[in-house]
Amino acid sequence: MKITPEQALAQLATLPHDQPIRRKKTYGKLPKAVTQAAEIDSMLEEIIVAANLKELLVAARQERGFTLREAAANAGMKHPQLVQIEQSSGRVELRTLARFAQALDFELHVSFVPKQGGRSIETNLTPT
Repeated sequence: MKITPEQALAQLATLPHDQPIRRKKTYGKLPKAVTQAAEIDSMLEEIIVAANLKELLVAARQERGFTLREAAANAGMKHPQLVQIEQSSGRVELRTLARFAQALDFELHVSFVPKQGGRSIETNLTPT
């Protein structure tokens, strides 16, 4: 089940802070608190990445002056698909991002930038 970042944060906010989170899976002999903390960290990381992608997509579309319908048509997508991508902040495949970038006359680049100086590594993912 996919949930929006807002839904995930709302769910996290409703959890009792003095009781453990109930898990459906067990992870062997790892203490539950460790696996629960890792799960929450993972959820928050995914929410942050998805929210950043959503902002990037919206900014690119608005930069080019496209409506949702126009951008979807240019990308060969249906309007509801693009609405879902922009509003749900769920997972988006790289090929979808590349197709969307190409439709808006952008290139999609992925970079690995060292935290403490050094050379960045970058690739262009936009189809030619």
